[in-house]
Amino acid sequence: MRRAFEELVEDICAMEPSDMRKAYPSLSGVQAKTLINMRDELAANREMLFRTNSMVNIRKTTQDRLIDIMQNDVSKRLSGEVDEPVTADIKRLIRLPGSLHGKTGLRVVPLSRTELDDFDPLTDAVPVQYSDEPVQITMRRDYDVTIREERFSLSGTTEVPEYAAVFLIGRKEASIGDGTAPRDGFF
Repeated sequence: MRRAFEELVEDICAMEPSDMRKAYPSLSGVQAKTLINMRDELAANREMLFRTNSMVNIRKTTQDRLIDIMQNDVSKRLSGEVDEPVTADIKRLIRLPGSLHGKTGLRVVPLSRTELDDFDPLTDAVPVQYSDEPVQITMRRDYDVTIREERFSLSGTTEVPEYAAVFLIGRKEASIGDGTAPRDGFF
């Protein structure tokens, strides 16, 4: 949500009122002067807004408009619409672009036929949000894998970058931690 909020603020700071109304329908009835004032206020305060994680430096009317846009316009884009038959049938290949695959943690990437040959999911579909921070995992068996062009030969309890841990745990090749803590049935 934070990234979506940052993008919203950046959009508003770069747009003219007519473009704001097109991009965010909840602004359709707001006068141009009001939108310009909101844009200027956000542009002047955006650094402080994100550094402090607080909207205290912007007017209440601007805060309310931002919340309204997030609730009525942005959240609909983030959630997508549920396709009931696809949701019920896990064997289908159709997935919402940008979403994460539940068993691998990899990002769903739209591809054309020509892009398919050069596509390496363990390089091209690993979300950039996953960090290089080490995560302790315990392997269920010896396992070799190359993720983000880094080769891993894993066994026992070891540390791997977060992006590798998500993939290995999702594939049930590893569990988080050193294996001594009681397991949560969810994982």
